[in-house]
Amino acid sequence: GKTMATILSKLSDCQVHLGSIQLAIESIQSALQFHPKYARYSCQLATYLYKDKQYDQCILQCEENCSDSEEAMLLILASLTIKAEFDTAMKKCADCYKRHKDYAQVLCKYIVLLQNTGDIAQVDNIFNDLKKREAEGNLSVGQNMCMVSHYN
Repeated sequence: GKTMATILSKLSDCQVHLGSIQLAIESIQSALQFHPKYARYSCQLATYLYKDKQYDQCILQCEENCSDSEEAMLLILASLTIKAEFDTAMKKCADCYKRHKDYAQVLCKYIVLLQNTGDIAQVDNIFNDLKKREAEGNLSVGQNMCMVSHYN
């Protein structure tokens, strides 16, 4: 089963490169039937759904099967942004930031959303949080980038 799933996953990658997104979605769905609990395939499917502009399905796939990875969070945020659901995107960022301080790409998106809505107080809170973490030596490279881009 696992071998078959791997082959189908690779096949779906090829299909995407060839521009057959529908076939890729079917292949990765088949892979998931062989290996349903494998989060990487769930994320792969979510990525293809996003590419196919099936944003609601993409969000659902991420939330049900791979919600805690940064990759999934970024797909959810991208989908919500395209759907112009900024409040929901903001709420998801805030929740994610509470749980995963080290998801730098999500954090950058969060900061941009906050700046776009004019919530500068919350941006300052995040930067104070980051500065505290920096002092403790707990800052990732990505978070450093967030800080640098804030001050410029």
